[in-house]
Amino acid sequence: MKKTLKILLITLMVIVAVTLITSITAHIVLTTNISHKLNRDISLSMVYLNPFTGAVYIKGLQCTEQDQQTDFMHANSLFVRINPCALPFRQVRIASIDADALFVSIVNQDSCFNFSDIPERFKTNKNDTIKQHNKKSWAIHLNNIELEQSTVIYSAPAKNNNWRLSDFDLTIPGIHLAGDNSDAGISIDFPNGGGTLKVNGRYNKAKQAFQLAVKTQNLNAKHAFPIIKEHLNIHSLEALIDGDLMANGAVNDPMATNITGTITVKNIDLKDTRRHSAVICPLMHLNVKSMAMKNMTIDIEKIKIDSLAVDIVNEKNSNTIKNILYKDPDNDESTQTAQNEPTTDYDGNELNMDFDKLRLRIGEMDVQRCAVNYEDYTLPSDFKYQITGIKIQGKEVDTRSATNHIIAAGQLPDGGSMMINWRGALNPIKSSSRVVAMLRNIKITKLSPWTEYMFGYPIKNGTLSINSDNTIIHGKLSVTEQIDLFKPEVGKKKKRYTPVVADIPLKMALNLLTDPKGYIKMEVPVEGDINSPTFHLSDIIGKAVGSILLKATAAPFLAMAKASNKNNDLSYIAININMPDFTLDQYEKLDLIAQMMTENEDLQLILTQQYNTNNAIADRAVFNIKKEYYESRNQGIGNLTLIDLQKITAIRDSDRDFQAFCKSKIGSKGSLANRAVKHYGEENIKEQLSEIAEHRNNFVFRYLTKQKDLDEDRIIITTDEQDALKTFKGTPRYCVTAKIPEE
Repeated sequence: MKKTLKILLITLMVIVAVTLITSITAHIVLTTNISHKLNRDISLSMVYLNPFTGAVYIKGLQCTEQDQQTDFMHANSLFVRINPCALPFRQVRIASIDADALFVSIVNQDSCFNFSDIPERFKTNKNDTIKQHNKKSWAIHLNNIELEQSTVIYSAPAKNNNWRLSDFDLTIPGIHLAGDNSDAGISIDFPNGGGTLKVNGRYNKAKQAFQLAVKTQNLNAKHAFPIIKEHLNIHSLEALIDGDLMANGAVNDPMATNITGTITVKNIDLKDTRRHSAVICPLMHLNVKSMAMKNMTIDIEKIKIDSLAVDIVNEKNSNTIKNILYKDPDNDESTQTAQNEPTTDYDGNELNMDFDKLRLRIGEMDVQRCAVNYEDYTLPSDFKYQITGIKIQGKEVDTRSATNHIIAAGQLPDGGSMMINWRGALNPIKSSSRVVAMLRNIKITKLSPWTEYMFGYPIKNGTLSINSDNTIIHGKLSVTEQIDLFKPEVGKKKKRYTPVVADIPLKMALNLLTDPKGYIKMEVPVEGDINSPTFHLSDIIGKAVGSILLKATAAPFLAMAKASNKNNDLSYIAININMPDFTLDQYEKLDLIAQMMTENEDLQLILTQQYNTNNAIADRAVFNIKKEYYESRNQGIGNLTLIDLQKITAIRDSDRDFQAFCKSKIGSKGSLANRAVKHYGEENIKEQLSEIAEHRNNFVFRYLTKQKDLDEDRIIITTDEQDALKTFKGTPRYCVTAKIPEE
């Protein structure tokens, strides 16, 4: 009995001694050799290693960065149970791994990570590699890996990207790397209701094929924020993700990976760099039938979006959407490197991706109850506009198809509505499409900042409807805008800045184009190249509308005549410089102008008498000689009446008696006009013309004020300046224009 007890005590002492020696040796190896090999300072409070049971317990483990000061990794405790009996058979069988309060710091240094040097330090030379190939490969079986209360810190200093995930639990049921087939499973429970992530993977070494299944439940997007922030310029992103995705592919050909499954994103709240919620969405669902990048095919069975709200703010040097999507390459060296270096696969072959060949198919598109809030602070006055109740419906939408059909509708403020009907190709630059848009019952007072920007005038009242027919063929835009305005009213022109379309008296133009019932109907043709970097549809339409308004103000009563469905050209009234009175057709024009002045009380009428001086002198000289001839034939006729003047005008130059009279009076050498001018004197004739013009002006003024009851201060009747008369081309006339005094 004593002998047996003695043997047991000796055996126990040997086990304890071997364990103690092994533990001390492990402590020394970890803190010296391994530390030196890693070029990092490794320290620990205690190591317990039992070579007989395969149990390893480490307490107070700490590992620094290469600077020997900064924390790279530490853990309160680490327990590993390995099966030592399997090692002779080239198998690593670990029954369990438990880590408590594991801390890891990951630093993205653009070209590498803070741990990228570790695999390099353990590389074997070429001869050792050849020897390893001749031996049986190791089989690795890891089971029941549990990390409790773990913390991961991620930082990318060059991109100002910092992220921390604390107190999460990681469970890995098993990782099996043996022979041709391997599999692994990972389960992560994130703290504070952060959701769960489960990943199961299989790998076939011979085929280098893998299968990866990812399932998430209420996974908060903030856990992937470091990756998201690498691509989006945002402050934060909150979202809960339910996903069930399957990826099948090959390690040596990653572009051949095919992804299928469903993903549902809930409670999205994306804040831009101003910490303002730019995108909010309670529900977004995606059913992916196939996503195969090698075939450049994305096949989505269904997209469903409910109650999406987008807030777009446009400022002088920034725009919400542009800022979110745009990463400045000048401040992103990694982006520049990626742009300059071709993408390669694991064999070093260049991966060429021609995104023009990408095919996107959406079986069903269902967008409901969405809203867009747009704010523009680049205009003279702050512009805020909201579209609500947006619906977008489409079926079998395909980038390869030229017969797509998408319908969108929405509600505008104060009872307005919109509808957009798109037919054709989704890429109008390379094919053709037609977009018909209808906007109804728009209260244009909300568009006042835009009219100030385009024309310099604020809007006080009015309702607008637009029918827009847009055809895009290979990037060339052709638009016909049918614009209906009802009772538009504008305020005083703002003079503190220069509008896009300057020098348009907008108030007068709208008055001129408004028919007696208060409507303005315009058809506006628009053309443009959407490939041009300077292409802005609003500016193009604004300039086209401005051109119509300019034409209206250039010929105001012509515009009013058209608005009243009258064909009269009221831009001028022809006159006979030798006649003090008007003919019936001239009276008709004058009466119509007077009527329109009565209907438009803001207008001031301007009649400018125009004729060419040289032509008028010749005509008046000939009229004078005919007048003398007429009076010589009608002795004692007295004062000439209108009938007499008409008879004088009717005398033909070829009349023999008239020619004989002229020969005796002004000679026969030269043309009739030149002889008459020489006879009466050019200066005398000019004085006559001035007197007749003044007489005619007074006659028209009296007619409009006395017989048509127009206020005197609303009428300006003048004769053009002498310099202008010398260069005037055309028949004698009154040029008819108008203005609003305040403009």
